Amino acid sequence: MGFGLSTAGNLKLFNMLMPTDEVTFDLNPSDFKVSKTVNNNHKSNTKGKDSAGPASALASPAGYVSLYRGTQPTVISFTALLTEESSDVASGIEDATAIGGGVKARCDMLLQWTQPGGGSMLGKAVGSAAAALGFKTQIVARPPLLTLQWGDPARGFLMQGTLTRISISYLRFDGVGNPIRASVQADFTEAPSSLLSMLTNPTSGGVPGRRAHTMRQGESLPGVANDMYGRPGAWRDIADSNGIDDPLRVRPGRALMLPPADELS
Repeated sequence: MGFGLSTAGNLKLFNMLMPTDEVTFDLNPSDFKVSKTVNNNHKSNTKGKDSAGPASALASPAGYVSLYRGTQPTVISFTALLTEESSDVASGIEDATAIGGGVKARCDMLLQWTQPGGGSMLGKAVGSAAAALGFKTQIVARPPLLTLQWGDPARGFLMQGTLTRISISYLRFDGVGNPIRASVQADFTEAPSSLLSMLTNPTSGGVPGRRAHTMRQGESLPGVANDMYGRPGAWRDIADSNGIDDPLRVRPGRALMLPPADELS
C-alpha cells in the first residue's frame, strides 16, 4: 500500500485550462504558511513639507504620516512530499500507484510551471493554438495560471495564482538511480480571480447558498446532480458553474461548487 492512497484531501496544483496537468502531493504539507504584505508609504509631516494625503492617511509617531497603498498579492509557502515508495519505507520498493505519476515526472511539471507556456506537451500544444488565435499575452507570455487546492473550498484552501519559487530536494533513489522521494518547497503567489472570489471569501470561506462536493471514485456528474437536486439533468448546471467541458473526464478528488437549486436552468 503506497502513501496517499486516498487523494480527496491531498494538496494539489493544477492548470485550469489543462486539467490533465496536475501535481498531487502524497502526504500533507509539513509546513504551510499564508502571508500578505501591506503597502504603506511613510512621509515626513514636518513643517514646510506637504503632508496632505488621501483619506486613508493615518497619523503615526515621530512626525510621520502612513499612507495606505493597498496590499501585495497573498503568498502561500509550503513544504510537501512526493514519493513512489511503499508504506515499508525502509525497503524503498517503488509503488506504481503513486499519485499522479512518478516523482521525477511531477517535479519536472512543477519546474516547467515556472516558465511561460510551461506544462505537459498537450498543455503546450493548447497554449500554442491559443497564441495563434490571439491569446498570446494571456497564456504564452507568462507562466501558466494554476489553481492550488487543499481540502474543500468552503473550509480549506482554494486560490488561483502562479508558482514563483520552487526548490526540490531529492531524498531517496531506487537501485538504478531513479528518484523515489522528493521534498518540495514552493511559493505560490495569488492572481485574483473573479471566479474563485465567487467561491470563497476572506471571512467565511464560502458563499451562502453554495455547497461544495468532492468527486469520489465511480461518481459521475449526473449521479451527483441526482443526489443533490433529484434531477440527473442538472449536471449541465454543475458543469457550467465549474468550467467543465467534458463531464466524462471529471477526476476523483476534484472539488465542485454546487449552484443553489433556485439558480438551476
